[in-house]
Amino acid sequence: MLKTLYSIAEKQFTYKELFIEKVLRKVTIKYNFKIMSGYGMMIPGSKARSNLVSERPTEHGGKEVEHNMIKEAAEFADRAHQGVFRKGTEIPYITHPMETAAIVTAFTDEPEMIAAALLHDVIEDAGVTREELEEKFGPRVAFLVDGESEDKSKSWVERKGATVERLKTATRDEKILALADKLSNIRSTARDYLVLGDEVWQRFNQKDKEMQGWYYKGVAEALKEFKGHIYYEEYVMLCERVFG
Repeated sequence: MLKTLYSIAEKQFTYKELFIEKVLRKVTIKYNFKIMSGYGMMIPGSKARSNLVSERPTEHGGKEVEHNMIKEAAEFADRAHQGVFRKGTEIPYITHPMETAAIVTAFTDEPEMIAAALLHDVIEDAGVTREELEEKFGPRVAFLVDGESEDKSKSWVERKGATVERLKTATRDEKILALADKLSNIRSTARDYLVLGDEVWQRFNQKDKEMQGWYYKGVAEALKEFKGHIYYEEYVMLCERVFG
């Protein structure tokens, strides 16, 4: 059943074309959001806020709408995660940073924040350095991505504990990025949990459901300043649904 859902979703859109082409090259001025069937993810749709984009005249006198930083970040992330899939699935990993970026746009339309969301896993999972990111995207993007990256030389408990403690005193921008990242993750886990039950934990390094719950609920506590926001409330609801 799960494989069938993924297959249906993959037939409905091509992830790279949808995000890079339709969002960054072909759409005009605003963001609409669509829940993608099967993936359960939110993707920018038909319009982008004017300060997300720069406009330049074309040779025909019209205007070509694009945002170089976001476009370059999307393409950079796509290359960095090429050939990688979400754990236990055949879903291309790039769908996760795409969804994270879409969630971030509900809080801010700053291109650096959206770029950081797209790039948030390239240091931790793809071997990109903070220095590389700073050179290409600037110090703020590099700072945000580095802050969202865990030290995988440490144990799972050490890493997750450090993440929760860091978020308690993090900047608002860091907390927005973290909420977007973790909401995307818990959506994916909750969706698969409905089908697989506790078997879903076998795909993770930490296979103890109670420890996973400790981490996700710790994040919720650290991000409680967002209480009342629809995405924070969705995060808490999904945590309760999965972990009780």
